[in-house]
This record gives sequence, structure tokens and C-alpha cells, in this order.
Amino acid sequence: MLNNLELAPIVAQHCWGFYRVPMWKNDGKYFVYVREFIVRIYDDDTLPDFIKMRLSMILALDRKFSNGGYKPTQLDLFINHAGKEFEEIGWQIDDEYFTLVLKTEELASLQGEPLNKESSVYEC
Repeated sequence: MLNNLELAPIVAQHCWGFYRVPMWKNDGKYFVYVREFIVRIYDDDTLPDFIKMRLSMILALDRKFSNGGYKPTQLDLFINHAGKEFEEIGWQIDDEYFTLVLKTEELASLQGEPLNKESSVYEC
């Protein structure tokens, strides 16, 4: 069972320039876990465009790790169950939990740092 207070991003397995970032959706709100014990709360109007883009691709796949009955663990959030093509996008765990794969600069902007227009290129 997930303890939301302990959720935090981890470096993506496939490339050091990306992070796997947990997100919980509940009652029209998006809770994005940007650091340990730090959560950014958005709604449909305030959700950053780079998250909206990934979320639309994840939802279009319509593939969930758990379809009910099984309560996902924290480890389940960070395992890609969607396939290799989603390594830099993210995946859906169940109706409420998602994992977003964000670039370092995107995660830094959610943590409060300015979004740098010059994006780093990562060889992954």
C-alpha cells in the first residue's frame, strides 16, 4: 500500500537526465511529488503543459498495471509496465496513480527553479 508522504522522484533507469516522478490524481486535482515531502497540487487549468502532453499519451495507451483489487506498492510506481516506447513519457498504475518521466529541467522547474529555455541533450 502506498504512503503518499514518502513518495519522491527517482532517477530513471535508462538515462541520468530523466526522473520518474509519482503523481496521484484525486477529485480533479493532480498531486505531483517533486521531492521527498514536497508536493505540487494542480488542477486541469494549472497543470504544466509538459505534464499534460505526457498524461494525454499515457491515457491514450489505456494500459494500467492494476485494474482493481491489488493495491500498488511504492516499488510498483517506478517499474515501467507500459513498454519500452514509454520510457521517456510515463505510465499509469491504476485509476489514481501515475508515473511521469520528466527531464531534469522540467522537474527542477516544478521544484521552484526557473525553466531554462536551453534544454540539455542527453545521450541515452
